[in-house]
Amino acid sequence: MSDNWSDDEWAESDNEEIPQIPAIPYEILTEDLIEQHEANCIQSLYDEFSIDITQSRILLIQHNWDVAKVIDKIRSGSLDLPVFHKQASLIKSSKYPCILCYQILPGREMKSLECGHAFCINCYKLFLTQAVLSGKDCILTKCPIENCLYAIPEMMFQDLLEKKLYEKFRMFLMRSYIEKNKQAKWCPAPGCNAAVIVHDEICKEIQCHCGFSWCFICGKEVHRPLTCEMFSKWTSKISSDDNETWLIANTKNCPKCKNAIQKNLGCMHMTCKCGHQFCWLCLGDWSAHSSSTGGNYRCNKFTLEKQKGKYQKEEDQRVAAAYSIKRFEHYYNRYLNHKASLNIANEKKHKAKIDVYNLYSIINESHIFDFITESTELLYKAKRYLAYSYALGYFMTSVAKIQFYEFIQGALEDNEIKLDELTNKDFMLFVDYDSVFPRLIPEFTNYRMEVLNLASVVKNYFEECLRQMENGFPEVVDLVEDMTSSEFIKESINLSYIDKWICPSCTLGNDMNTNECSACGNKRVA
Repeated sequence: MSDNWSDDEWAESDNEEIPQIPAIPYEILTEDLIEQHEANCIQSLYDEFSIDITQSRILLIQHNWDVAKVIDKIRSGSLDLPVFHKQASLIKSSKYPCILCYQILPGREMKSLECGHAFCINCYKLFLTQAVLSGKDCILTKCPIENCLYAIPEMMFQDLLEKKLYEKFRMFLMRSYIEKNKQAKWCPAPGCNAAVIVHDEICKEIQCHCGFSWCFICGKEVHRPLTCEMFSKWTSKISSDDNETWLIANTKNCPKCKNAIQKNLGCMHMTCKCGHQFCWLCLGDWSAHSSSTGGNYRCNKFTLEKQKGKYQKEEDQRVAAAYSIKRFEHYYNRYLNHKASLNIANEKKHKAKIDVYNLYSIINESHIFDFITESTELLYKAKRYLAYSYALGYFMTSVAKIQFYEFIQGALEDNEIKLDELTNKDFMLFVDYDSVFPRLIPEFTNYRMEVLNLASVVKNYFEECLRQMENGFPEVVDLVEDMTSSEFIKESINLSYIDKWICPSCTLGNDMNTNECSACGNKRVA
């Protein structure tokens, strides 16, 4: 595994612009653009096969608006060309029976498709009204006669429905392009009516015009480097009360009433609320304990039984639970801190845009201030990534990979902090107003180059961290494979996030420099 992490090697002093993280192509769609996309798809089928609008739309909806798929099926003969479905012309003066209400009315008061099934206008209007009120499936409404395959064209909805109902029908048509299209989704931000269509199957991150960044796969906020499954587990973890794990780690059950008891002092003499007195270590009746058994802070009976392995299973469970809680707290607290810093970074990003706009209104030089908005945008992404990288660390079970993860994460965080501090500037101070025309002071050039170089370093760490973490650290090989939970806990005791070791007997947190519990005297787990 190579170790090319030198800032000097990654920074190029002659960089003119911050290299951008490659954007995966997608398009943000307003309602007007959605309708334009629909029209283009329908036009493609009409140009190829002269299929009318209604049938083109139905075919596309049935095939998730995949134009290429519909065309291929028709060309291969696996999909028959539909017939034209339009309103039939009825002789206005002639009379026809309505199939629904049985009234015999003149043609001017009747409606019929080319299937020949004629209905009076009132019945057709009621039928279409009920279809629209029933929901989005109204866009596939067919002739009222059962088993008739003739679809009702949009023009008939427009002719017969009230304006509000027709607008609702049009809304269902427009939304079908997004909801039936595997490559399109609505922005999940509250109040946002925009949608997105992706042009690449690996597209994950979407930045909507409303400002919300979200994952195209799961529809939640952007959560790289976590997979969608990990993100779901993480949100479930932080929203749940894991009382069972806490009870295992911090309590024992009273031998008499079985209620959970937490020991908050060093003495082993426990008195339950039921009145029963017992030893915290061996759980035996306290009346059988005295100075000869170890007094208040020892239990010789427990020590002897422990040597025989009697308490091993319970101790292993308490150790695992205690370290599980401590480990979660470590990652969760750091996750919260970085999530909180995102609000500040977002404000900084927006302020930078305003400052750059004002600077360009004073100094008319192309792109010279773009590095300010680009570096603050990079900072925001790095902070967001770092927040979720702590969640990723929580799910890792490889000691070797955790150590490498902490190394590259720390390198990114250190340089991100430097860039954050470097961009905490009042950029308007770089303008000299004392000259005839406003101009930039000489220090601006050096400052700009310093920011560009450091941003290049952050960008490279950012990309490398994403590559390593999302691919599961492919270059790191564990010395021990398929570790059990208890083995992983023992291996992880010396990692940086453990600042105390938990006594498996009395659950007291002890200093890492000691090997004996200060309360009960038991030895530290090897």
